[in-house]
Amino acid sequence: MTAGYSGTALAKKLGIREGRRVCVMNAPKGLREAGCPLPERVELVSRIDAKIAMVHIFATQRTRLGKALQAALGKLHPDAAI
Repeated sequence: MTAGYSGTALAKKLGIREGRRVCVMNAPKGLREAGCPLPERVELVSRIDAKIAMVHIFATQRTRLGKALQAALGKLHPDAAI
């Protein structure tokens, strides 16, 4: 995805920084192939572990979002972002 009207890259808008490990939960099909450039050494994973710096949760229903948040909060390091 391109930067859009603001000229700021999507990864920067989301707070994804170089060398971070980011958990992407319930991502729509094709997200990784969508062409959103990431900073160097960013690793996208689908499961939370102790090295996760950020979790990005995709949800279309409030109940699913709530369940995903509860699951993430129980596993994240206090400095991680959701």
